[in-house]
Amino acid sequence: MEFCQETGIFSSSWPAADSSLHMFDRLGKWDQFCNVIPGDLCPDSHCKLAQTQTAEHSNSSSDSSSDSDEETPEKLSESNPPKNALIFQRGIEVGQTFYLGTKYSECFNAIVHNFLTKTTTLEMGCYGLGVSRILQAIVEKYATSSSIRWPICLAPYLFCVLPVQPAQLPDALDFVQIVRDVLPNIADRIIVDDRFKLGFGMKMKDSELIGIPFTLVIGTQWLNKDKLEFKVRTIHEEQDLALSIPEFREYLETKIKPQL
Repeated sequence: MEFCQETGIFSSSWPAADSSLHMFDRLGKWDQFCNVIPGDLCPDSHCKLAQTQTAEHSNSSSDSSSDSDEETPEKLSESNPPKNALIFQRGIEVGQTFYLGTKYSECFNAIVHNFLTKTTTLEMGCYGLGVSRILQAIVEKYATSSSIRWPICLAPYLFCVLPVQPAQLPDALDFVQIVRDVLPNIADRIIVDDRFKLGFGMKMKDSELIGIPFTLVIGTQWLNKDKLEFKVRTIHEEQDLALSIPEFREYLETKIKPQL
């Protein structure tokens, strides 16, 4: 399929165009399955497009200083689109669906009785979801320049308890027990970073790169003020809290437990 910038028409130069148009006709209102608003015909069959056919064509046909008032595909999608316009939206492919019709069922004589007790050939289709693609899409959507943000249900660990000094390790284990008491279902999703040969900054960076949503730091605030440094890094929020033990328990009960 080729696009002519002069006429603004997609021209089909391969036989799959006719088969795809037939497939969409069989589906009926196929616009419900696509993120485009079709014209009178499928794009594979010489569909005349609107003034801005593609983002690339729009950018190449005007200067950056003079296209502020020009309608772009993004602006078209936010307003009422003109008739026969294709609207382009950004998306991430995480799965595919294929309509096979009777191409294979006819070969195998796969015939069934429908609800009217009439014989009919099976209509076939298939789909697939890419597990790794779903993870990649989440990273692309929510990651920052310095960290990965996982949804709580997908995070490899939920809590990282980080004692700054070896002497604070017993206190760290006590807080692990507090988390297990309040949230018994995540007992295997808590990690204690006891790599005392590494600096605090390196360990904190590792926690963010792994994508651990909640990091509990046992450091100077705990020694001087009996306050825990609690760092929240989820897809919905990012904040640093200083909590006492009762406040920490309340946060677990009211903020985290409902999400599990």
